[in-house]
Amino acid sequence: MVRNILRTDVFRVLVEDPAIERIVLLVHPTKLEVYTKEFGGGKVVLDTYPSNLPSRYELGTWFLLRHAIHTKNVRAKINELLYTSKGTRSARFFKYIAALIAFYVTYLWPVDWLLRKVTRATHRSKLFAPLMKKYQPDLVFLPTIFAHNDIRLLKWCADHDVPTIGMIKSWDNLIGKDPLLVWPDRLIVHNELVRELAWSMHRFPYDRIFIGGIPQMDVYAQPATIPSRTELFEKYHLDQNKRLIMYTAVGRLISYHELEVITYLADVVHALAEPSQLLVRLHPAYPSDDASVEAIPGITVVRPGMAGAERNPLRFDFEFRDEEVRDLMGMLAHSDVIIQSGSTTAIDAACFDTPIISLGFDGYAKNVREEESASRLLKKDHFARIVATGGTRAVYTPAELEEALTAYLANPALDHAGREKIVSEQCYKLDGKSGERIGSYISSVISELT
Repeated sequence: MVRNILRTDVFRVLVEDPAIERIVLLVHPTKLEVYTKEFGGGKVVLDTYPSNLPSRYELGTWFLLRHAIHTKNVRAKINELLYTSKGTRSARFFKYIAALIAFYVTYLWPVDWLLRKVTRATHRSKLFAPLMKKYQPDLVFLPTIFAHNDIRLLKWCADHDVPTIGMIKSWDNLIGKDPLLVWPDRLIVHNELVRELAWSMHRFPYDRIFIGGIPQMDVYAQPATIPSRTELFEKYHLDQNKRLIMYTAVGRLISYHELEVITYLADVVHALAEPSQLLVRLHPAYPSDDASVEAIPGITVVRPGMAGAERNPLRFDFEFRDEEVRDLMGMLAHSDVIIQSGSTTAIDAACFDTPIISLGFDGYAKNVREEESASRLLKKDHFARIVATGGTRAVYTPAELEEALTAYLANPALDHAGREKIVSEQCYKLDGKSGERIGSYISSVISELT
């Protein structure tokens, strides 16, 4: 919520709207003090949302419903349960069978309807009753709508006729994470592709979907905020006489052979005919084998999102400092090539017209199952759209990787048209005004209601 709403023009527009008398931000208890200092005051009030962990009934029914989304993403995820989920072999097999049954039997609409009804009933909306009675909101805006607290709050609002606006957080939510259990009254999405998914897959009314763009990428349209190459290289002790290759890690929870991949990339980059260096940007939330990665000789490792880690060692409450966002822009702008595996970084890199390689093999790891391989990440429904634009080179062998690296270093303009297509499809408009559009839309809905 912080990077894509509170530190964007979405929040500014709402604060400056004279028709809005009060804005209540519900935050995690561990963040109340910090966020109150940064965002509180005036018409902005902060309070804590229920920190009750999901019950086993909420977890169980939601597990089934999330595996009842009929896409390649989910079907592949079910196969992964056999090999990569936690627990004993028998526990993994049980989860696999349960998810597989949910995936297929919900093709029958009565079964799908019943599972949704049961899942909705298990979610404890009453946990939000004290807060809703305390503040009596005219409108509730949810920046995400697939977490347990999102469902609880949406359910309470639906049962008590409180208008809601929900927002799809990311490009892969509707095809792999969010079955839209409880509909908000209106829905905000990033682009036309997600709008089409909401309507065609989940039957959300087309005329109640607003396309706003990606507010956290508004800063990408402000080139004056990008650090210079010299500034960035000096800060991270990079060699200005060498080309810069950046690998954006996705964490060992997703890339099961990440260490072997990074070790392999370090060797490849060091062996390039043109002197080059490897910068590894670790995922801000998902853990990597940090110590092992940092021990690889001749590479530079960056771990962003440390602000959240200071309060939560599990890292899932990571936050980006303004300085980290600025550094990311510098890395995206000044890298000669960016390598990733099915990551959102492909969109970020396209915004800076930086050549993108999508890695579809596992470095030095051998005999890797498809369910554990990086290749599966490039075949996900949402990322297949990126590959189809021609804006990235998908590589599945060492020879293809070296060929793509050599070609891009020689001519960074290669596949420029494809990268432009990635931006137009995924970002809607990279004009620096997505936050303003979304904030103005929310304000207009409030005006209609009051």
